[in-house]
Amino acid sequence: MKRLNLFCLLFLVATCSTCGGGGGGNNSGSITIKGTLAGGSITSNAIDASQVKKVVIFSSNGVSSVAEVNSDGSFELKTDTGSPVGLIFAGASNNYLGYLTLGSGIDSIPLTKLSDGLTTIDLNAISSSAQTGTPAHNPMGTELPFTSAEQIAIAQRVV
Repeated sequence: MKRLNLFCLLFLVATCSTCGGGGGGNNSGSITIKGTLAGGSITSNAIDASQVKKVVIFSSNGVSSVAEVNSDGSFELKTDTGSPVGLIFAGASNNYLGYLTLGSGIDSIPLTKLSDGLTTIDLNAISSSAQTGTPAHNPMGTELPFTSAEQIAIAQRVV
């Protein structure tokens, strides 16, 4: 079963990195992703926003970058478009604290199909539960104009 899941993940990454489709301005340039870390829910595993010092963004093509988190919890980083990216939250000693999800099984930001003229995605406040950060603003369907069927495929789930 693990091999099947790994195969599905690799297939999805390969497929999403070649997606383009309509609505696609800025599919081969760069984009700024920003947000602000908010407090977590009252659980023992919530991300402590005051402990997050870095946000790491990485793509399926091996490109990554790191942004320092400002004293107000905000961050901003620039990344290439054209492939899905993941966001990881790290502490001062580069320790893993959690990751960003867009919900509904979408744990990356698929930068393969963007609204025309899009230069920035503002996730707004990112709250957490367990080790999962969820943005107040989800760009799926707006800045990232994927259809419902495409979102289901990205999430690798069956309706």
